[in-house]
Amino acid sequence: MALSEENPGLFSWGDMGIINYLVLSGIQRGTLNVTVTDLQDIWTHHGKEELIADCNGCGWRFPKTIKRPRVAHFCGRKPHLFDRHSYSRPFTIARLEHFRHIHGELGAWASVLMEEAGVLSEKVQRRLTRLVRHSSR
Repeated sequence: MALSEENPGLFSWGDMGIINYLVLSGIQRGTLNVTVTDLQDIWTHHGKEELIADCNGCGWRFPKTIKRPRVAHFCGRKPHLFDRHSYSRPFTIARLEHFRHIHGELGAWASVLMEEAGVLSEKVQRRLTRLVRHSSR
């Protein structure tokens, strides 16, 4: 009898359940070796020096080599181009690479700048709404 028949609903929530099962059963059988490593880099906690070093000299492209591969997690201030207090280069490089595959070089920059304009517009609109509410009291 199949494992999913013995345990109805075991893999009913997408593929994560089966992936977890395959990984953990492979570890138990000794056919899979796993190393735990912290891949998430939160620059507000870990600092941004490594990200800056990785991006030095690469222009607006992904770096050819990265000393320590990781996932850059942008919690706190969001890394937008118009925010001079956040470090946005890795985030912008990733967005440009994504859009280059769809729109080419010029279209990629236009897409990123349109995203930035939308975010900035929403921010200004929220501040104006708040200002009007406070002044009408």
